[in-house]
Amino acid sequence: MLASSRLIAHRERSPYSGGRKERDINLSRRTRSPLQLFALAMLAVGLLLAPGSAQATGTGTVRAWGCGVSNNGQCSVPGGLSGVTAIAAGALHSLALKSDGSVVAWGCGSSGDFGQCSVPSGLAAVRAIAAGFSQSLALKSDGTVVAWGCGGRSEDDGQCRVPSGLSGVSAVTAGTYQSLALKQDGTVVAWGCGGAAPQAGQCSVPSGLSGVTAIAASTFQSMALKRDGTVVAWGCGAPAPNNGQCRVPGGLSGVTAIAAGGVHSLALVVPPPACTVPKVVGKRLASAKGTIAKRHCRTGTVGHAYSRKRSKGIVLSQSKRPGRVFPAGSRIDLVVSRGRRR
Repeated sequence: MLASSRLIAHRERSPYSGGRKERDINLSRRTRSPLQLFALAMLAVGLLLAPGSAQATGTGTVRAWGCGVSNNGQCSVPGGLSGVTAIAAGALHSLALKSDGSVVAWGCGSSGDFGQCSVPSGLAAVRAIAAGFSQSLALKSDGTVVAWGCGGRSEDDGQCRVPSGLSGVSAVTAGTYQSLALKQDGTVVAWGCGGAAPQAGQCSVPSGLSGVTAIAASTFQSMALKRDGTVVAWGCGAPAPNNGQCRVPGGLSGVTAIAAGGVHSLALVVPPPACTVPKVVGKRLASAKGTIAKRHCRTGTVGHAYSRKRSKGIVLSQSKRPGRVFPAGSRIDLVVSRGRRR
């Protein structure tokens, strides 16, 4: 039985407008609010797998839609593109990872070409991709990262300059001004935020951050999901607009996925499975404890009593009735036979 899930969204105040008119579609990131651009131009792309082939090795095609007011070709999927296993959508471009480890990019038309569609020659053995505003990232099977784009002085904030010696990477993500890498040891590395980029702290990874299993990034915030189901966010500092997207709600736990938007953050919360009380009377103590744990319950106090009918080590009684449902980790007390009184 699948546990129900809920989505936590956190945003405060109105979205940052940057004082620009909505009709202004100048694609220069320096003359228009980055948040407007990222929200306006971001396309939605779906990976469609053939029936019965939804595996990492399955062949997939890509569908794209949108691009009505900011069309740089990011919705124009290359003809014949197939064998796709992963996709990524940036503000002005799109990426596809093929089953052979190669990468295909499209978009970057009009004034939105910063080199992020120019896939490096010979790039191969890629297992994950990410797309930001002016950068593209590829995680290779050897745990190293390749970045390209950021062309033009106004678009280069260092997010394409991968730190020297970076290795052991398990995931990558791209924001507007920053790039993030999750290492296999559960730590996070961030780079970018230079040049004319607002120094909002989105590249300042919190000291001691560890046990991370997933990362996310947007314009002014970076996020990390920890192994214990909690979330850490950083950035949103002045002069960037602070919409509360870095203020993680108190007590948030049980998170299984995160996402970063322009002015908000999301967390997918899946409650732990409930404790469904099993019948353990008549079982040996060791077996009873195993059965209780499998039902997401917890063995509580274990008492002992003499019994004429049950041999030593057999459960005589339990504190909760079999079949009843309680919160995960609920305690079941047991009484175990000492055997016959001598």
